[in-house]
Amino acid sequence: MRATTLLNRVLDLPKTTVRDVEFGDKVTVWVRPQQRVMSCPHCDFRTRHRYDTRMVDSAWRHLDLSGRVCVLKLRRRRLRCPEHGVLAESVPFARPGSGFTRDFEDLAVWLAGKCDKKTVSRFCRVTWRTVGAMCARSGRETGPRPAGRAGRHRRR
Repeated sequence: MRATTLLNRVLDLPKTTVRDVEFGDKVTVWVRPQQRVMSCPHCDFRTRHRYDTRMVDSAWRHLDLSGRVCVLKLRRRRLRCPEHGVLAESVPFARPGSGFTRDFEDLAVWLAGKCDKKTVSRFCRVTWRTVGAMCARSGRETGPRPAGRAGRHRRR
């Protein structure tokens, strides 16, 4: 079995295919999108037409692979959104404006709810400020919690 085929199955990235992999002190995985239609990361605008031929190299930190840091790299295409202007296309495996994949962010946010700051920082190998930004992005995506008995905190 080829390494790219194996990583396609292990990483299980939505609408994305592993193109190449480099092993070193960290695992660098080059991926490419499966869809031809590009979408704006901030709204529902979709188009097939590229703004220009220039590509934007982007990288996202993913969950570790066998104790090594895994970085996903992708050459993103650029599009012109009528509302937001010229920007790089969105990717299905990461939130807009993030340098981490959804899987990594979801793990860090879940850990933040279960563990103390030091444990989350050491386990994910990121600073606590970064975990705070991940929690904010995740909260914006899911929306506010409903106010109820469990949502209120009483001061003593």
